[in-house]
Amino acid sequence: MLHSIDETETQLQRMDRLYSVLVQVNQATVLSPTREALFHKVCWILVEYGDLLMAWIGWGNEQTGLLEPVARWGDDSDYLHKVLIAIDDRPEGRGPSGTAYRTARHFVSNDLLNDPSTLPWRNEARARGYLASAVFPLKCGQRVCGTLNVYAREAGFFQEREVGLLLNVAQDLSFALDYFARLEVQGKVQAHLERYSAIVESTGDAVVVCTLDGVVTEWNAAAERMFGYAAKEMIGQPIAGLIPAEHRQEKMELFARVAEGEAVSARETVRIRKDGTLLPVAVALAPVMGPDPAQPGNSRVTGVSAIYRDISRRKLAEEQARREYTFSEAMIESMPGILYFYNDAGEMLRWNRNFSVVSGYSNEEMRSLHPTDFFRGEDRERVAARIQEVFEQGEATVEADFIAKDGTATPYFFTGRRLLFDGSPCLVGVGIDISRRKAIEADLEAHAALLQATYRRLMEVQENERRGLARELHDTIGQELTALSLNLTLIGQSLPAPLQESLGHRLDDSQKLLEDTMQHLRHIMVELRPPGIDELGLFAALREHARRVAQRSGCELVAKGQEPVPRLPPATAIALFRIAQEALNNSVKHARATVLEIHCRHEDGKFELQVADNGHGFAPGARRALTGLHGMGMTTMRERAEAIGATLDIRSDAAYGTRIIVTLPHSGPAGTRKEN
Repeated sequence: MLHSIDETETQLQRMDRLYSVLVQVNQATVLSPTREALFHKVCWILVEYGDLLMAWIGWGNEQTGLLEPVARWGDDSDYLHKVLIAIDDRPEGRGPSGTAYRTARHFVSNDLLNDPSTLPWRNEARARGYLASAVFPLKCGQRVCGTLNVYAREAGFFQEREVGLLLNVAQDLSFALDYFARLEVQGKVQAHLERYSAIVESTGDAVVVCTLDGVVTEWNAAAERMFGYAAKEMIGQPIAGLIPAEHRQEKMELFARVAEGEAVSARETVRIRKDGTLLPVAVALAPVMGPDPAQPGNSRVTGVSAIYRDISRRKLAEEQARREYTFSEAMIESMPGILYFYNDAGEMLRWNRNFSVVSGYSNEEMRSLHPTDFFRGEDRERVAARIQEVFEQGEATVEADFIAKDGTATPYFFTGRRLLFDGSPCLVGVGIDISRRKAIEADLEAHAALLQATYRRLMEVQENERRGLARELHDTIGQELTALSLNLTLIGQSLPAPLQESLGHRLDDSQKLLEDTMQHLRHIMVELRPPGIDELGLFAALREHARRVAQRSGCELVAKGQEPVPRLPPATAIALFRIAQEALNNSVKHARATVLEIHCRHEDGKFELQVADNGHGFAPGARRALTGLHGMGMTTMRERAEAIGATLDIRSDAAYGTRIIVTLPHSGPAGTRKEN
């Protein structure tokens, strides 16, 4: 929006300049006594008022086939003496000037140094700083007789408005050339009057001629349209009728300056139309010269020529620009966050009032600060990197502590977007105070840590209960079953032979039943507390457990891995074992797998456990996968992982099986012990 406002202001300034050029050219066309004087005056106006580097008029010489300069103004540094421009089809005639002369069409080159048509003259143009040029044919009747040539110091200078202005200038010159030709036939005085009248009546600006005391003597058609009065209503009437009372003193002062022979350049004012409405106009005044009766042969100022241009549309555009500016200012200043706008050199171009309030710096201090001056340490480096990212890739965001003048640090979320402003890359963005969000996040993290610690404690209690129960089963029921087995053996050995024959098979069945019971009891104790995890480590315990599961289910087992060094804490190892235990149970019970895999890997500060199968997979997000005992198992695995600070990733496909990946941060020596 700031760029749009600046662009509008630049366009308004350019329109003012173009209007001033057109007014001056119109006056020169009316007042110049000879063709040579007119050409010289127009070149001077285009350079002095049109912001051009150089202007010249060339006249075609049919005998030599060359375009010969007849008038010039500006910085040509002897350019026209060092270049050869033809009007025929030789190589020197295929450039902008020769082409415009032959085709009777204007030729614009907005990139003079890269335009192939300007190659023969490129070095001379570069040496003088000519970056854009435009050529407009001048006609005498229906025949091209010359060209108007202009040069600018800025590539892309000749846009639609500039070209339109120069076309008008070329048309005025062509029109004037016709009338100069008539002067030679009909006489200078009569031709001058006709030319003046034709120009006045054909222009789109109102042309009003008054006596020095303000009585209207001429009133063209454009004046009729602009003010609503017919010529017969105004001729002979005082011009003061068009001027608001508060501007009449200004009129008297301007007429006095013109009476002294001074031309007054365009200035803005207002006039009253016939319907009583006020019309904003720009008016330029010039003296009208006539014979001096007191000094025959001399001339004096006999009247005032005023050229009015309706600027109501421009005023509306200015008002619209002001409204947009006011609206954008209100939006910027009402933002709850801070707004900043700076260029790729780190120069602060714009900021809102809240930025000054939050930072504690005055506007003068802000102008001398670099965007990274509001940050410290790692935040400064990170912000600088994000700024570079904006200028390279277009946009970026970052969170960092914003440091105020008094040293106060406030967490902020910053945005940045690249845009072009006056042709240069700039960054615009906003910063939002996220201290409340950070406080909430901290509370959530503390609550999550508390929940994690509570869950971890519950698991420890559960594992302690499991360990105690396993020990109790081993020390009591296990011992009693062993004693019972021994007693059965002794009884069988002590029975007489006749009884051994009749009771022996019953004793054998009882012994077999007792052995099966002891085997089931051992399985229960293994489930309660995995054997070897404390002595041999996690991977050895997992491999042994997976071997037993594969043996019972008839599955093929692939076990590869590394034992982390140092070993994991007991609670962490137990949690990982239980996750793998649940995953293996799911593979056998639900997936009907034929291959089971266990992988343990420790590298880059992470320990990773993978349990996979080739059974029937499922979509992890599907509702059916999260229901029943299977879903409860998944939930339990995730909770166990979160309790030890690990992440759980479930990858499943109906055709390729399921893979459970648990990743745990775990730093230690680079060396690890592999067990395959």
